[in-house]
Amino acid sequence: MLKRILKKIVKKNKSSVPLKNFQPSKLNRKSLVDSWTDSELILFNNSLNWNAFTTDGLGRRVGDSHSDIKRNTPQELPDSRIVALNQVYPLEKKNVLEIGCFEGIHSIGLASMGAKVLGIDSRIENIIKARMRSFAYSFDDIDFKVLNLEKESLTSLGSGFHLVFNCGVLYHLIDPVTHLADVSKVCSNIMFLDTHIALEEEATEQYNTVLGNFKVKKYNEFGYKDVFSGMENYSYWLTEADLLKVLNELGFNFIETVYNKRERNGQRIRLYAHKR
Repeated sequence: MLKRILKKIVKKNKSSVPLKNFQPSKLNRKSLVDSWTDSELILFNNSLNWNAFTTDGLGRRVGDSHSDIKRNTPQELPDSRIVALNQVYPLEKKNVLEIGCFEGIHSIGLASMGAKVLGIDSRIENIIKARMRSFAYSFDDIDFKVLNLEKESLTSLGSGFHLVFNCGVLYHLIDPVTHLADVSKVCSNIMFLDTHIALEEEATEQYNTVLGNFKVKKYNEFGYKDVFSGMENYSYWLTEADLLKVLNELGFNFIETVYNKRERNGQRIRLYAHKR
């Protein structure tokens, strides 16, 4: 198991993406990485098998692209979605649970707004990279934990999270309704949800849940071996109507949809689900 993890996270080839001349990050603070020489930063970048990169205050690459065509441009830091969220729901001193922290990019963005962040991910290699990235940006107080969303409950993390940041994860799950029910148990105020959904004509599969039966889209996943896939070999996508119905039944009684658009991989929705 350990050998498999190390094989996945240790980088073997240097990147074709240049080191310099990108837009600097928009973090309003000095980071440890800003003080590193180019040689030190190259050593950091080449030490792990990164799948995305950000920039430091000097416009240098921190991390790496997944490939020459995927995640080959800098990821925003902080992400514009987090900036917009902070305007609606100020994150200062809020306890935030981040679902699917990936390599720590959104974790840092949330923490930069003053939130106390716990990031979870099903892949241990993502947790390692998230810790390393947060260290480079001097966010030593972000907490990270491995938790397999297909097999473990969020309730093991406790409750009282003011905000659950749920971006790009729900549509990778085999049982999204149980996941949302878990979220409702640990979330006290608001969930930020960014997910793909099924169009009505795409929902041809039957999905039985504790909240009833739903028609869903069955989507092929590639399992653990693919960092951009869910942990299983398929996932279920809810329709917009059923997603909103489920959220209401779980106590999210005020929902504000801020994005609903057809993208390359399907219809995508972004919303704020409030409990109060």
